[in-house]
Amino acid sequence: MPPKRKQPDDSTSSTTRSSRSRSATGKNDSATTVKRSSKSGATVNTESLEPAAKKTRTTRKAKAILDDETISRSKSEADQVKSNPSNSHVIASPTGTTVVTAPPVSKPPAKKADSKKATKIEPYSPKRAMELFTDFADTDNPQIIGPEGFEDLCHKANLAMEGALPLILAWQFEVKEMGKISKEEWEAGTSALRVSSIPALALVVSDLDDLLMQNKPPAQPPAGKELDYDHTRYNTYSQNVKNGFQKLYQFSFNLVKPEASKNIDMEMLEFCETVNPNLDNYEADGAWPTLLDDFVAWKHAKSGTN
Repeated sequence: MPPKRKQPDDSTSSTTRSSRSRSATGKNDSATTVKRSSKSGATVNTESLEPAAKKTRTTRKAKAILDDETISRSKSEADQVKSNPSNSHVIASPTGTTVVTAPPVSKPPAKKADSKKATKIEPYSPKRAMELFTDFADTDNPQIIGPEGFEDLCHKANLAMEGALPLILAWQFEVKEMGKISKEEWEAGTSALRVSSIPALALVVSDLDDLLMQNKPPAQPPAGKELDYDHTRYNTYSQNVKNGFQKLYQFSFNLVKPEASKNIDMEMLEFCETVNPNLDNYEADGAWPTLLDDFVAWKHAKSGTN
């Protein structure tokens, strides 16, 4: 008699059925979360990929926005390049796009005002000399350079109005009234000096100032070089500087002093040049003005000498 199969008891059967039921439920639940790839056969958890997919979509959207901004900026910069292609250059953007940009345009530095006067000396020309006179002549009276024109002439020649330079300029034209130069005086002066430009005229005044006022030795022109102006007057003054200074001194006082005081002024100049500072060689019976006699008497009384 074959052996009988042992029947499982009720508790074992119940446990088995419960296990199978849980297994089936697990299969159904996993069906919603597990998907088999048809190509590779790998099992992928779709629930775990959802956050990554969202992040990827966000990143792509941000990149698309950046690309749009880059393209817009590139178009704007390309327009600048078209308007000024010489200042353009090519760079690579962070996104890998080649962008042509125009560098920022820097303003050129402001030019400094040139304080130097014109130094080019033109050859003498009577026509050019009269044209120069016309540039400074009065509009109301074209036959004369008035005070405003005279000051403008000194300014253009870089002659300071405070010193002796304007007097030297007026002296060379032998003017009859300070601050004015007539057409005849201008024509005679420029013809004698052989000057027809402001730089040449400025050089004449500067050389005479160095010789007569600054007590510098006479200037020696370079050998073999054409002179910038006629040195006849200058050479005369350089042979006797004291006499040249006296001529300038006399011209200045004759120009600015009234007629009654001219003789006294010239005698005062002679007094200063001939009498010693301690007055020991002063001649009381000389033909000195009363003003100088009174000065000598006051000086003696102050020093206690006779």
